[in-house]
Amino acid sequence: MSSERSAYAVVGPRLIERGYCALPVGPGTKRPSTFKCNEWAGINNWREEYTRRLPTDFEVEWWSSLPGAGVGIVCGPASKNIVGIDVDTDDGNIASAIRFALPHAYLIKRGKKGDTRFFHAPDITASKSWNIVGAAGEKTRACDLIGPGRFTVLPPTIHPDTKVPYRWVLDALENTYSDELPVITSQNIAEIDKALAEFGFEPEPERPAITTGGSYHDATPHRALNNQALANLGAWVPGLGLYRCRQTRNGFEAVATWRPSSTGRPVQLRKLNLKISPRGIVDFGHGPQGYTALDLIMAAQKCDLEAAFCYLADALGWGTRRVIITEQR
Repeated sequence: MSSERSAYAVVGPRLIERGYCALPVGPGTKRPSTFKCNEWAGINNWREEYTRRLPTDFEVEWWSSLPGAGVGIVCGPASKNIVGIDVDTDDGNIASAIRFALPHAYLIKRGKKGDTRFFHAPDITASKSWNIVGAAGEKTRACDLIGPGRFTVLPPTIHPDTKVPYRWVLDALENTYSDELPVITSQNIAEIDKALAEFGFEPEPERPAITTGGSYHDATPHRALNNQALANLGAWVPGLGLYRCRQTRNGFEAVATWRPSSTGRPVQLRKLNLKISPRGIVDFGHGPQGYTALDLIMAAQKCDLEAAFCYLADALGWGTRRVIITEQR
C-alpha cells in the first residue's frame, strides 16, 4: 500500500468540519465510491443516505485510509446550500455570456475544460442543465447547475481523463464556509437562460407530473424514454456503478446487489445474473425478473421514479432540470 496520502485524506476531514458532505471518489472515476471485497465499487445509496447526514467519524477515518481515494461533495442542502455552476464549454463567447450572468466568483475549480464556480444558494431547490441546440438539431452541453441531488469532484483528485489533479484557481473550498461565498439566486438562473438564448438555448417543455404508483410503464414519456434507453445502453448503464459491471457482446452484465443471493453466496462470489441488452433487462438469478430501464435505475440507485426519470432523460440528451449521478465534465 502506498504511503502517499490520498486526496480524501488531505482535505476530506477539513471539508466535513466546515459542514460539507465530503465523500470518497474511486480512482479513475467521478463517482462516490468505497473499497470493499478488495476492489472499488460505487456507493449506490449515496444520494439516499448522504443528502440527510454528514459522514460519521468512523466513515471519515476509513475513507481517509483508502489508497488513491479522490474527494467530492454532495451539493445543495447536504453541504450548507453550496452549489456549483459548471461552465462546460470551450466556446469563449458562450462561456463569457454565462459568467456575465453570475455574481463575481472567487472559488473556482478547473479540470479538463471550462471551470466550476461555487456559490451559496439557500433558495435554489433544483439542479439544472443548459443545452445549446445546433442548426441540425444536435444538443451540446454548455452549462450545469450542480445543486441538490448532485455530486461534484474536488481538488486535489486526479482527473480520470487528463491524469492530473483538479485545481483551485484562487482560494480552496476546505478553507471556506458556504455562507462566506457570493449568493446566487433564481434571478441569476433566469439571466443564464436569457444569455444563452441567442446561442440556441431552448428551455425544455414542462413534463407531465410523475407519480410512483399505477401504470407508469404505459405512460407515453416513460415508454419512449425506456425504449430509447434500450437502444443506447452505453449512455446510461456505466454511470449506475453496478457491482462488477462489464460489457458483453450484446450489452452489459452485473450483480444485482440490492437483493440477497438466492444461494446464500457472498457478494464477491455471486454470478453476473443481471443481463442488460437491447432486447430487455432480466435478472436471471431471481425469478427470472424483468426490469424496464427506469425500474433498474430505481433499484440500483435506491431512488424514486422522478429521480430515475431525470437521470435517464439527461443521459440520453432529453434535457432535464435535475441530474442525479455525477457531474458530467
